[in-house]
Amino acid sequence: MGHSVELVKDQNYIILVLAGDQTKNDLEIAREEASKVLTENGLNRVLVDVSQGVNKMPVFEDFEYTKQHLRYFPENTRHAMLVSPEGMKNLSFTETISHNYGISLKLFLDKDEAVSWLNQ
Repeated sequence: MGHSVELVKDQNYIILVLAGDQTKNDLEIAREEASKVLTENGLNRVLVDVSQGVNKMPVFEDFEYTKQHLRYFPENTRHAMLVSPEGMKNLSFTETISHNYGISLKLFLDKDEAVSWLNQ
C-alpha cells in the first residue's frame, strides 16, 4: 500500500491518499502521519482519497480502527472520504460506525462535493 499526505493550506484541509491494498497497519501509519500534519497546522479537515484503494481489513478490525479516530484527530475533525462506486457500497459500514462514535465522516463519489462539504 502507498499513501501520501498533502496540505491544501489555502483551503484549510489536508488530502490523505491511500492506494493499493490497505491493511490495518498501513492505515494506522497513514492516520498517524495525517494526524501530525493536521495538528501541526491547526486544522481539522481531511479529504481521504481511497478511490484507488482496497480495504483488506476484516469487519471487526475496521470497526476497531475507525473508533480509534477520536484519539488521533483534533476535536471536531471532518473526514470526507472519496471512494469508488464499489467503495461506496463496501465502506458504508465505516460511515455508520463513525456516526455512532460521534466522528464526522461522510462518503463521496465526487471530489468537488467532498471539498464543499469539508468547507461548510
